[in-house]
Amino acid sequence: MGSRNAAVLITLLDAGLRLSELSSVHYEDAHIEEGFLKVMGKGSKERLVPIGALEQKVLFRYVFHFRPQPLNEMEDYLFLTLDGRRLQSNAIKLILRRWGIKAGVPRLHAHLWRHTYATNFLTYRCGDIYALKQILGHRSLEMVDRYVHLASAPVAKKLRGKFAWVRGVGWSIDSYYLGGRELYTITSLKQAALMAYEQAGVRNPLNEIDVIELDDLSSFYELMAYEALGLCAAGGANTLLQDGLVDFDGRLPVNPSGGTLSTNVYAASGLIKFAEASLQIMERANGHQLPRRRTALAHGATGIAGQGNCVFVLGE
Repeated sequence: MGSRNAAVLITLLDAGLRLSELSSVHYEDAHIEEGFLKVMGKGSKERLVPIGALEQKVLFRYVFHFRPQPLNEMEDYLFLTLDGRRLQSNAIKLILRRWGIKAGVPRLHAHLWRHTYATNFLTYRCGDIYALKQILGHRSLEMVDRYVHLASAPVAKKLRGKFAWVRGVGWSIDSYYLGGRELYTITSLKQAALMAYEQAGVRNPLNEIDVIELDDLSSFYELMAYEALGLCAAGGANTLLQDGLVDFDGRLPVNPSGGTLSTNVYAASGLIKFAEASLQIMERANGHQLPRRRTALAHGATGIAGQGNCVFVLGE
């Protein structure tokens, strides 16, 4: 394969293939017209890798105009050297190195293309992480998760505007049976809040949180939640109300959107609290927007007597 025609290799690396996979594709496994290649990945596991219109174009061009004749029937690979032998991974590395030097990118390597493909796949919403896991041939979603973080910043810059970022997440569930827990306190909410605070680096929620969207299932649950969230000591929630600290114009406004008591959408109230808290950070809470808020807390609850709770800490 001459350097002029090596562009087909570069193009296919853009589809997320490994060097070993690229060099071992059999001719009969290249379903160019259908838009996919069958490759043998790590652990001798076969998978189908989709290719786009550009990849189809360069592959057709290579197959019909530049692919050498196989030396023998054993050399039934898609990519061949000029004398008809299988193009090995090391040969592709040399091609990449030569092209990288020519382009002024001396550290050009196949994994750089693979990472770029994965990031672009999520950035431009070509599919979800489950599809990306299948395409890349990873064994677990944890191996794909890093690309989610790499893709999030470019997406934000592309969409522009102000965004709310998740700084901390916590969740907990208490005993199902009412006799197995004390009903004057919400232990699972306390545990969920501590988990979220630790991730977000919050030490004093009363002073560091700017607005709260609370899933206030009842008037007394709201007071219990203040204590569980660490906004006051046990028995001190009434002072937050009496002093006006949690009013719309207070130091720590709670539920500027109206709260669950105002609009309780079954099984979705927690999600609404998350959305409302995000809108406050993004300064898009039309009709009930507060002055600039840097940090928000969103809370959701479920189960008998607030059995399960989750807490999100959001920030700029």
